[in-house]
Formats: sequence, structure tokens, C-alpha cells
Amino acid sequence: MAKTTKKDFEIFKKEVNKWIEIIGLKEFECVFADDSADYGTRAQVMVDLVGGISTYFFAGDWDGNANKISNREVKIVGFHEVMEVMLWELAAMAKMYVNEEVVEKEVHKIIRRLENSLFQKY
Repeated sequence: MAKTTKKDFEIFKKEVNKWIEIIGLKEFECVFADDSADYGTRAQVMVDLVGGISTYFFAGDWDGNANKISNREVKIVGFHEVMEVMLWELAAMAKMYVNEEVVEKEVHKIIRRLENSLFQKY
């Protein structure tokens, strides 16, 4: 398990803001919380659709890494969380009619496709 640093958190915030600009996802106020993501995640996001606030949580410990976390890993996590916000409303609507796990699986398939295409270009 690797510990994240303040530098990692700053890279994460910068990457989130970069992707918000690139895709024009400006209808939400952004809030960041360091070392506060759920155990077993690298980061997560919660969206308050009524209040128009997206809160990005960054984890203090990352599973699956020997000792060091690369800047690229931190950046792709930031990208991933912004894509979650972009798809949030669609996923919320879909969950009204389809099993939540099925919707989450499909949302993450889309995000992985974007990570392997769009993220690579920027």
C-alpha cells in the first residue's frame, strides 16, 4: 500500500480542473477533500445536483502500489472522477429503471474507453 502526498493531491486537483475546462463541465462548484475517500478507492466524487456542487475526495492510501505513486496514475484518477461527474445525471436516471450495478459497470466501460482515447491525447 502506498501513501499519497500533498504533491499528489495538488496534481489531482490540477488535473480535475484541467478536464473540467477541456470538456466544459462548469455547471458545478468544485470542492476538494484530501485523505478522505472511502477505503479501497483511490478517489471518489459525490455530486449534489440540486446545489450544483461536486466534491472530489482523494485517498490517503492506495492499494496495489508497491511504494510509489506515479504522476500519471494520479492524473488518470483525476480524469476518471471528472468523467464520473459528466455521466452522473445519466447514471442517476438509468438507475431508476436498471439495476444499479449494471449501470455502474456500463458507466465505467465508457470511462475506460475515454481513458484509453481522450486521456491519451491530452
